[in-house]
Amino acid sequence: MQLSDSLLEMEEEKAIWFSKEKASIEVIEENTKLQGAEITAFTKAMSEVRNELESCREECKVLTEKLACSEENAEREKKSSAEKSLEIDQLKNHLIRADIESKQSQETLKSNLDTLSMELDCARGKLNALEKERSILSKERDDLLTQIGGLDKRLEPENDFQNLQNQLLSITSERDNWMRHCDEMLLESKVRVEELNGRLSSMEAKMKNDEAMNNKERAKFRMRLRGTQAKSDAFHFRYKEAVNELAFMNRNFEVASKKLKNQLASYGIEILNLKKQIAAFHGQIDH
Repeated sequence: MQLSDSLLEMEEEKAIWFSKEKASIEVIEENTKLQGAEITAFTKAMSEVRNELESCREECKVLTEKLACSEENAEREKKSSAEKSLEIDQLKNHLIRADIESKQSQETLKSNLDTLSMELDCARGKLNALEKERSILSKERDDLLTQIGGLDKRLEPENDFQNLQNQLLSITSERDNWMRHCDEMLLESKVRVEELNGRLSSMEAKMKNDEAMNNKERAKFRMRLRGTQAKSDAFHFRYKEAVNELAFMNRNFEVASKKLKNQLASYGIEILNLKKQIAAFHGQIDH
């Protein structure tokens, strides 16, 4: 009787244990399914994270390349702008030197022109004086001839006539010599005046030509200066755009890097939590 009761009791305990075991197995299976679903979701999330991480890496790579390209362009633009600025300064210096040389040349030519004008006036004065002196000598010659004619009529002694005739010849010879000298000086003065007139005309023509050439050179330098200034302004504008683009790319790169770091930190925390849950689940199964 006791044995039967013991067997019945054991059967009941066995049934209870099987029932508990079945319930535990069902709970474990349910937990396993849940953990499997979580693992599947986690795997999917990890795959998405990897894809997004790869996309972020590609984006960072593209941004880095664009940043490097923008830096190179900015450096080239800066170098080109410096070269254009140097060329502008050189053109300005050339224009200033051309103006100074033009003014110096004009002052020199003006001084030479004034000197030639003074020499010409002096030569003309000498020429007028020689003309007056020649006129006076001609008048004196006529007066002497008139006086000699009167003496020929009044003087009878032969010796006095001979003396007067000798004096007349001497005076005439001296007068002729002086007249020849005056003619030579007059001719020389005329030649000098013609030469000065020619030099004056030549210098006036040279001044006009030099002024025209200087005007052309100044106009050419001004055109080059305006063209170079326009190019420099364009390069400066492009350099400014490149700098702005570089700053924009830097901001985008910093934002993308910060976003990627935050995402990686968040995913790291999620992975750590999932690992803890998996470890706890395995601990429950082992227990």
